[in-house]
Amino acid sequence: MLFCDLFGKPKPTVSFLRLPLDNLPNNFYNRSFTHSRMSRGVSAIDDGRALKFVHVARSDGIGHGALKPGASFTITCHTLRLDGSMALLKNKGMLGRMRWIEDSTATSDKLWPASAHRESPDEFPHDIVIFPQVNIDRPHVVHFLTSSYEPLKKMWLVAIDMNTATVESSSQYINGKEDLATVDSDLTTLRSTCPMPLLTCELSKYLNPPRKRKDVE
Repeated sequence: MLFCDLFGKPKPTVSFLRLPLDNLPNNFYNRSFTHSRMSRGVSAIDDGRALKFVHVARSDGIGHGALKPGASFTITCHTLRLDGSMALLKNKGMLGRMRWIEDSTATSDKLWPASAHRESPDEFPHDIVIFPQVNIDRPHVVHFLTSSYEPLKKMWLVAIDMNTATVESSSQYINGKEDLATVDSDLTTLRSTCPMPLLTCELSKYLNPPRKRKDVE
């Protein structure tokens, strides 16, 4: 991560702090490198006084796609406190004192129990989760996308409580082939060929169930 002090004296300063990753593909032409952006994210929490980093590590070694049979994944969360960070930035020698603190982990073995029923049409696929986004009001909850891996994908927004390593909620986002004859056709086609994270303004639509008409009249 880059920390920029644009008003530094006598000139602006830029400082670098490494993300808490043990291994990161270093070959730009390696598919694991180009798809690794899907597996991690950084969010500001606590009114900007801290950063939360979420990383999804898969055990099968591939960059993108459905988990291989028998493979698993682990979600890890770290927090970086920024209290007094400007003072640290003004003294580059002190930047090394800033540390990512591991908060919580969750594994697919616990999130997707072997006994879970996966064939229900209302059930999201128990596969790899991508594009983590932290709930800034409840930082222990992280929202992910998960999908079916077919030409026209079905995708779900899944909220995971990292304190208890449980799925808090899920909501379908796009509906694959069933969307082709609807107003969502272009969106489904685009997101199937080029997966992207949900925008913050877009995310809010899926956090609360729609109100009944009588509640808004």
